[in-house]
Amino acid sequence: MSVKKNKDLTVKENKELSVKEKNKPDAEPEAPDYEVLKWDAPETNSVKEEIKFQNAKASRLPFKQKIRHFWYYYKVPFFVFLGVLAFAAYLILHYTVFAPKPYAFVAYALNSAYVKDITSDDETDLDRFLNGFNEYMHFDLTKTQSVINTDMTIDPGSTDNLVLAYDMNLTAAGQAGDADLLIASGELIDYYIPAGFYQDTIDHYLPEDFYRYLKENDLIYSYVDPTDSKSYEVGVYIGSAKRMKETGLYEGTNIDAPVASVITAHSPRIDVAVEFLKYLFDYPNCAE
Repeated sequence: MSVKKNKDLTVKENKELSVKEKNKPDAEPEAPDYEVLKWDAPETNSVKEEIKFQNAKASRLPFKQKIRHFWYYYKVPFFVFLGVLAFAAYLILHYTVFAPKPYAFVAYALNSAYVKDITSDDETDLDRFLNGFNEYMHFDLTKTQSVINTDMTIDPGSTDNLVLAYDMNLTAAGQAGDADLLIASGELIDYYIPAGFYQDTIDHYLPEDFYRYLKENDLIYSYVDPTDSKSYEVGVYIGSAKRMKETGLYEGTNIDAPVASVITAHSPRIDVAVEFLKYLFDYPNCAE
């Protein structure tokens, strides 16, 4: 009933009627034609024949009724199918087109002073140092990646969620073979011994002449087992290495004696980690 057709109503009543019409809720979506779609297949013992009969009836519906019928009965399975399809596409793209390049070398420098400004494209000291090492190793960086991760700050006594997340991330990387070298304080080097990072002492994987040079210059870091007081050579003091200052890793920190330890238990690139140490010391030039 419109306002025009009710001239005998008062102005106030016409206004109230107009407001009610404006606020009237939208009509609910029309349901399918149940009279056409109702289940009235002939008597049969075969579910397959009943479904076939029902589908044949639905196929004779007008186009709009077909769309209404499909949306009413199949919208939930339809969206579930789209979700599964999208997830499958994501997995395929993630592991093919957008798959991360395999590592040529990866080191973790814990509690470093280095902070990368992600808003700047300027080359930093660490960038130049790593580029020099990549050239020294002749890495093809179009197919692989070489990384020194400086993002992690870890305190063994902390219960901070971010610190715990860093710890779990590093432990997982070490056990998965995605970490070749750990650079940190002696305390943190010891902290990751129970995680199974080190399998051999350094005399088993360093070249004999390089090991002798480090030994003669008191550059070997040893872990002392608290249970039997035995000493195990697990790392190298790198604070005095010729190229250490070029990295800018620990300048201005309280880590005055950084240690580098090759992750021998799971890394498939132990030889590359050893070459990194030699490059850092500029060996054999540093021994001449």
